[in-house]
Amino acid sequence: MKLDEERGDGAAGGVAVAHGKGAESSPTKAHENMEGQRDAEERLAMFIAAYVRDYSRRDLEGFMRHFAPSALENGTPIKSLRHRYEESFRNIPAVRYSIMADSMSVGPDHVRFAGRCELRRGLADGQAIAMNGTLHMDLEPFGSTFRVRSLQYAIR
Repeated sequence: MKLDEERGDGAAGGVAVAHGKGAESSPTKAHENMEGQRDAEERLAMFIAAYVRDYSRRDLEGFMRHFAPSALENGTPIKSLRHRYEESFRNIPAVRYSIMADSMSVGPDHVRFAGRCELRRGLADGQAIAMNGTLHMDLEPFGSTFRVRSLQYAIR
């Protein structure tokens, strides 16, 4: 699945989903697990689409709402990185961001997501910078969506 700021959805592959418990033998339990898997996949797709959209629009308030108050980004509290995002969003005139989902696992109170990201930034002088990387998110349920507890990424 590829999610980007222009469409908010995509089909560059499927998301592999693993649940925290082993498969149940009951047909009813198996059906419930399938429904739970589909629900988690749909909620994850909607979360990532909103996350990508807010980053791409350089919407600081919208983007920060995707993080739990105690969230960490590469081990640093997200609250202490707010000024960095604010400066970056203010100084970069154009951003194109996308996330491609590779896998996810669903637990009773979290979703772990792994994927790849691509970031293209247009600079004021007209030059563009393209970066690719990997990311891992630990998400917590938050209403009908998720919030980031922990974000680890490496950009090349």
